[in-house]
Amino acid sequence: MNRQTTRRNARVESHMLLVKPLARRYAAKTGQDPDDLQQVGLMGLLRAAERYEGQRDIPFPVFARPHIRGAILH
Repeated sequence: MNRQTTRRNARVESHMLLVKPLARRYAAKTGQDPDDLQQVGLMGLLRAAERYEGQRDIPFPVFARPHIRGAILH
């Protein structure tokens, strides 16, 4: 595994807890299964981790939340 993939995986693992509250909120609003929305939200987190550029002064959780939310809403 290359260094970039290792960093991406570490970001995803350390920020997985960002997904659950968003998935629960949208499950309550829409009646969808929270587990399904959490799984889709994790895909958004993975996408955010792939696109994140650490040299910018944006903390990863701030960058990731819109990606997670967008994946769930899509």
